[in-house]
Amino acid sequence: MIFAAIAAAVLAAGCNKEQTLQEPKTVLTADLGSLTKTSIDGVKVSWTAGDAINVNGMASSAITEDAAQATFEFRSFLKAPYKALYPTSIYKDASTVTLPAIWDMEKFKISLGGYTESGDNISFKALTALLKISVTGENTTLKDITLKGLGDEQLCGDFTIDFTTLSLVGASTAEADKVIKINVNKELSSTPLVVYIPIPAGTYASGYQVDLLNSEGKIMRQAVTARTVKAGELREMPVLAYAPNVSDDPNIGGIPDAAELLAFAAAVNDGRSISRWINNSTGAVELLADIDLGGQEWTPIGQSTMSAWTHVNLTTDGVEFVGTFDGKGHTIKNLAMSFENSGSWKTFGFFGCIGNGSVVKNITFDASCSMNISASFGGAFGVLAGLVKGATIDNITNYAHITGGGTTSLVNGANGRMAVGGIIGEAHPDNVEAILSNLHNYGQIGSSGAIFDAKNNVQTGANTVHVGGIAGFTTNTNNTTNVTVTDCINDGDIYTNVGRASGIVAAANRYTKLKNCTNNGNQSNSFSGNARLANITCIAGIGSVLEDVCNKGNLIAPAAASAAGVLCLVNDDTLEITRCSSIGATIVCTGFDIEHNKVTYAGVLYGQCNKAAVFSGCSVSGKVGKTVDALLTLTAENYFPFVGQANAGNTTISTENIKFAE
Repeated sequence: MIFAAIAAAVLAAGCNKEQTLQEPKTVLTADLGSLTKTSIDGVKVSWTAGDAINVNGMASSAITEDAAQATFEFRSFLKAPYKALYPTSIYKDASTVTLPAIWDMEKFKISLGGYTESGDNISFKALTALLKISVTGENTTLKDITLKGLGDEQLCGDFTIDFTTLSLVGASTAEADKVIKINVNKELSSTPLVVYIPIPAGTYASGYQVDLLNSEGKIMRQAVTARTVKAGELREMPVLAYAPNVSDDPNIGGIPDAAELLAFAAAVNDGRSISRWINNSTGAVELLADIDLGGQEWTPIGQSTMSAWTHVNLTTDGVEFVGTFDGKGHTIKNLAMSFENSGSWKTFGFFGCIGNGSVVKNITFDASCSMNISASFGGAFGVLAGLVKGATIDNITNYAHITGGGTTSLVNGANGRMAVGGIIGEAHPDNVEAILSNLHNYGQIGSSGAIFDAKNNVQTGANTVHVGGIAGFTTNTNNTTNVTVTDCINDGDIYTNVGRASGIVAAANRYTKLKNCTNNGNQSNSFSGNARLANITCIAGIGSVLEDVCNKGNLIAPAAASAAGVLCLVNDDTLEITRCSSIGATIVCTGFDIEHNKVTYAGVLYGQCNKAAVFSGCSVSGKVGKTVDALLTLTAENYFPFVGQANAGNTTISTENIKFAE
């Protein structure tokens, strides 16, 4: 392929600003000569509508029609030497390309590079070899094909590129970068189905193997001996008649590395046996070491969708993780979770959905992990799990930050319901109790410079989007099954534009037992509607209990919000609030009237109580006020009018049951 630079400087220095914005500064044309490149027989490399190239770090505009010769326009002035790449997505920086770990068969693009020191021609060549696999079969659907070197060679991820020789040198040792997958999802027949897999040039001293997975979770494995491959050449395996030849993999007693973790996740999601990773003496899937995922795209373990989802009803479709997963105190590193858009309520996290009777415990997610959400449709999102049913979650520590929020199409949409938690998105049991114990969150949600933004969603009274340091939402399926949240700590600050946010559980909707939990994180909110905010939980409903919970974090609420140190809305007569406290925290809310010693939907302990809930053994201290510039320091003499707004009928709201903390 030959590229000719035909106009390096279309605009002269004297052009006005409008011309500079409207006209391209550089135009490159591509002369293909033919529609295929013979050295990689059969792979179509003609330019097609939508193609773009990257030259010297700048992406061209996309062409609008198919052509053997194409013209690419750049809005920046480019000059030799030209360093060119195709597709543009593989460019990382001036000396690094990123080869994808996963390709869809229909969208596969061969990676190309080109270089010229001077002159106006750029010659493109393939950066990898290609492995051609042809498969026949009957009455089966080929789901995907994976390739891995048998000598732990790097196949994807970051490579250093020498543009003068167009050679790649691996820059990653991550296990996740040693496997390439091509998603196929095609019915096999007597006519061979042809699939191409890119393979970096080099010597594969132990050979390589391909695993062909069908829709029933059965695997056909084919291996080849030692090979040396060159960029631009085609390696072709004999035509394979699909016949599964791999039974359950031999048991290895746990998950030792990223490749096995990815294989385990795929087995769960495909509905295949996970016996390979179970410690037979404990019956648990166990981590055998710290796992570095290398930042590659993550698919949750247990992909599940909520087809019906309200405060009291839940129906899920898809796959749940069911079993025991024991991290054995090991750490997950470089887990990059990115959720973009959706047409249904998804469950998203390290796990998607954790099913009834399961146990997940003893895992740490370090600060190299992250979650970014850009949702046009709601869902349940948490670093450990999006959705927990009747399961036990114990001893989980999270340092990962959560960023993003909702797109503009989420605003006021009936489908905009979101539950977001630093560790769990939503806990929603049916007939089996959910237990969340010893969870510790250090990760921020949003930041002072980039709030977690649900686009001011005010659907159904602003109670659609819930964000919590530990969990976003806890409830049950309209019965008396408990969600117990015990011995949990939040140290992560929360910056949001949502209607419901709290340090422990954003909304303890039904039968939630909050016990011995502490919030140390600060909260800042910019919601313009009827927000309810607190630093333990913003609402507690029927059958719920708050016992030995303590807030030590500051809360800055926007105008029109209700806010409190511990609990914003006391929402049921049966609620018990025992030995709860807000100590040393600053609570800022427009509902504080310090000049007249009264509050409106605000309090250092609770925001509003029109119920016969029982308070006992509680205590408060700190500062309150309408703004951060006009604060009242609470004392034993002045504190009580500011504990919260209540009706006169609740006799347990008294100085005997709510004391000043000396």
